[in-house]
Amino acid sequence: ELLLAESLPLLKVLQDESPYVSSLAWILPDNQVLLRTHSPDDGSQDIGKNIGNIHPDIAHANRSQEPNSGFNLGRHGVQFRVVQPVTLDGQHVGVVQLGLDEGQLMQMLHQRLKIPFFLHIPPEIFKDILDPEEFLKKATVPSQLYQGGAVISPNLSRLQNALPTITMG
Repeated sequence: ELLLAESLPLLKVLQDESPYVSSLAWILPDNQVLLRTHSPDDGSQDIGKNIGNIHPDIAHANRSQEPNSGFNLGRHGVQFRVVQPVTLDGQHVGVVQLGLDEGQLMQMLHQRLKIPFFLHIPPEIFKDILDPEEFLKKATVPSQLYQGGAVISPNLSRLQNALPTITMG
């Protein structure tokens, strides 16, 4: 309860600064979920569940005790996640994970590159999604199933004719 009391104000500040902040979670060194600050009352939040096999970024940060970041599939859709090791009195006590909806990064790239682009989620990553269409509804930018995976892009309507000519892999 103390960690939640300290984490909720932090999450609120982050969400006030950016509406794309969607998750803040604390994971123990054995990759078990300690707290999902973004959904503390959700009964399906998997407290105590080892998530290292479904979130390799978390397992890597716990193992290496080094931060990492990148796109990842999560409970809240596609996220750009930052995973930071946490130490207390010189001892590794787990990691904190901050997730941003893909929308902010995709929109920023779109504005800066000024060319059509997309994010492709390959089938080997996307295969574990139980309901792909429901999952893609959570995306904050246009998305669709494609070649067993998914394509996400603010330029999706402009890319529709080009997609069949692109081999993903």
